[in-house]
Parts: sequence; C-alpha cells; structure tokens
Amino acid sequence: MESDGGGFYNASTNAFTTGPSFSWLKQDREVLTKEEALEILTSTNIEKFKFIEQVERDGENADTHIGIVLDEAHPLLSEHENGTIVGYNPIRAASVAFRGVQMLIDVFDIQNAPTTTPSLVIDASGNFGIATTTPTNILTIGQGMGNAIADGWSVYSSEKYKTDITYLEERDYEDILKEIEGMNLATYRWKGEAGVDSSPLAQNDNDASPQNDIGLGKMLGVIAEQAPAQVLSPDGQSVSLYDYASYALAGVKAVKSEVDKLKEILGVAENEDGTLGMADSSPIDSLPTAQNDIITLRSANGQEYQLALDSEGYVVLDKIRVRDLEIISGGQLTVASGANEITGGGEIVMGQRYGEVKNSKIAADSKIFVSFTSNLGGNNWWVCEKKAGEYFRVCISSPAETLTTFDYWIVQTRETISTTTESVVIISEPAEETATSAEPVISTSTPETMPVAETGSVETATTTPETSVSTSTAAVVQ
Repeated sequence: MESDGGGFYNASTNAFTTGPSFSWLKQDREVLTKEEALEILTSTNIEKFKFIEQVERDGENADTHIGIVLDEAHPLLSEHENGTIVGYNPIRAASVAFRGVQMLIDVFDIQNAPTTTPSLVIDASGNFGIATTTPTNILTIGQGMGNAIADGWSVYSSEKYKTDITYLEERDYEDILKEIEGMNLATYRWKGEAGVDSSPLAQNDNDASPQNDIGLGKMLGVIAEQAPAQVLSPDGQSVSLYDYASYALAGVKAVKSEVDKLKEILGVAENEDGTLGMADSSPIDSLPTAQNDIITLRSANGQEYQLALDSEGYVVLDKIRVRDLEIISGGQLTVASGANEITGGGEIVMGQRYGEVKNSKIAADSKIFVSFTSNLGGNNWWVCEKKAGEYFRVCISSPAETLTTFDYWIVQTRETISTTTESVVIISEPAEETATSAEPVISTSTPETMPVAETGSVETATTTPETSVSTSTAAVVQ
C-alpha cells in the first residue's frame, strides 16, 4: 500500500505504518474548512471501550482503549472501498485534530501568553476568569491587572428582564442628593498593580494635591466602605457601575428639581437660545428705575411683587418688612421729598396761626415729625389737625409775626390706613394756652379758622406727653 500513499498494519509489530504523503501522489486537494472540521469534531464521539476478542481472551484484564467507532463516526475518518468501510486511518483523525488546533490559534493568539499560570479560566460554575484562577462572577478580571477597555458595555434593562419594579418618589431623590453631598471622592492606586511602588515611602504623597494626581497614574473614585449601599455589589467589596450611574442620575434629577423651584421663585425662565433670563422683564410703572432685569417674587397667597436693581445699584422693591434696620457706619437714609411725599416743607404766613400742608400720604394714624426752619418768635406749636388722604395742619399759639417755615416727615404705623375723608382733630394744646385762655381752641370744619376746643376737653402736656408743645425746633410726633 505504500505505492498509493496509504498506510498499512504491521502484524509482526502490532503497529500501523504510514506511507508516503507527497503532493505528486494527490489530486482534488482542498483545505479543510472551519465548518467541515467542526462538523467532523461535533459529530464524532471519542469513547472508552474494550475489544470483544480481548475480553474473551483476557476477561476483566482486557485493556481499555480510547478512540472512535468507525461505523458511527464521521465518514471522512474511515477508509472506504466502493463505498464500504474497510478500516480506520489514524492520519485522518490526527489531521482533523491538527486542523482544530489551527482554528483555535486563529481565534486565540497565545504566542506571548504566560506558560506558568493560566490566562483564561472557566470554573465549574461557568464563571470565566481573565488573569485570575478564581473567578467569582460570570466574568472576572484579576484585581490589580489594570483597566479593561472597550467601545461600550450594555446592560440588560428591559422591563421583561425585571421584577419588583418600584419607582423613586420625590423624597427618595432628595435623600439620594443628601447622600451624594456626603460622599467623599479619593484618588488612589491599586495594590499589586504592575509598575507601582507599594513601599510606604512611595505611598506617602500627602504633599501632592488630588487634582495633580489624576491622570498621573492614580485613579479617582469612591471607597466601597464609605459609599452608599445602593451602589455596591452584594459582597460590598466593589461598585456596581450601573447602579453607580443610576445613583448619579437620580442626584442630577434632584438638583434639576431644586433649580426649577429657584427659577420659579426668582422668576427666571429659559430663553429660546438656551440662556436664562427673567420671566417678565417688561417695565413696571410702580418702580421708577432704569433696571435691565426684574425679578417677580410670589408670596404664599399668590400675590406677586417685583424686585429690581436700578442703574445706580439700588435694590428696588415694592414692599419690605424687617425686624431690625441698621444703617452701618458711613451710610445714610434717603427718602423722597416733595409734593405728596413722606418728607417735605410747609409754612405759616404772617398773621396766621396755622400752616396747612396738602399731602395724600396722610392717614388717621400717621405720625408726623416737624422741625422748624425759622424763628417761632416765642410761640408754642403742635400738629392740630389731620385729614386722611388730604392734608395736615401745624398750629402756633399766636399769629405769626413773620413768615414761619418748617420741615416734616410722615411715618405710617402698622394699623390699617384709614380711607375716610373726615378730619382727625388733635385737641391737645400747650399748658400755657389752657391756663390763660377763657375759650380753649377746638377744631372746626372750615380750614381758614383756628380750631377751638370745648370746655373740659383740654389735655395738658403733663397728662399727654406725646402731644406736648415745645418752643424749640426739635421734631415732635403727632
């Protein structure tokens, strides 16, 4: 059989001898494809067995063999003549095995793989290990062996894969945000990492700032023992990146909710170009300023108030209520002055006993500070009449000998401002007048006449300090 390139069985040596396998002895040559090799390997069983003849001869001592069963194996592993199996050709079986190794090398390049320790391990649970012989998860990479890299990593997240689904509520987001606020990030190096000096001297880098450490061989992240349980693996030794990312997303959502609330309070809105502006930047008649932006503040009952910053740097607000108001050193208090303002000036013409100031700011419970700016000529004075929304009068004890001028400051109290048009009469007079006058002054309905009090209705300065009369120009409140 050597002439046709086959092999033969040498009975004297009980061994198979191969014949020549030169190219000139062959035709119809084709490389065994991957699919063909896999078909042969998957359709052929490698079995343990004993030959019947040997069992009959040797009994239990018959040898156990390993091999294939020709009539059950893939046809290409058997010798055929006219379509009939005539024998087993070990060259064929060895060739298929050799081709299988070639295909593995095509898939796994192990040319530079270490030979002392396994690079890839699959344990009895089906866990696959890379650079570790003790994989704990379905895929485990040895700790300290460096970072993995890929174009992406997808996680099963469809509802069909999950059960016991519970969505977070607003309070849960707030709690997560508080947890994130308390989390500490750290820079670090892996123990046992190649090229890292783990000596205490090398690890003493307290003088280096964490910012400088990032990107210079040190990692940035959390320490599992100090991280929230929601982002950790079941053993608490590692971080679940999917949970970690979801946790951060919840924190971002909580921050977004807080920003929206602040925008609503401050009246901030997002413009079409993505920038932020004021929700209502139209001019406001009640705020005589040259402001560029106006903030609308809403009270608990839905009332809106405007807050603005004018061109001189003043904060302009419709109303303000404070418990204490302190003007710091070097500061000043400036108020509006003039017609129908809370400060201004008035006069008592020569020969008259009172001066009238028309001012719509006057209320029944207004307090009026008065300071004379000319000589009173020995006269006593007082605020003798107030008419809500119209005017107030300043009286003197005798007709003015010359033009008498004064400044005033109107201060409102917390009581509701009266809208009545009836006069509020101040019946207090100076003690000197009540002591000498037979007919005390009371209020009348005609502004041109001096108010004259009824008998018995006089209150002196000793009994009513607030309405006491002074001959000085110091301010007095009525």
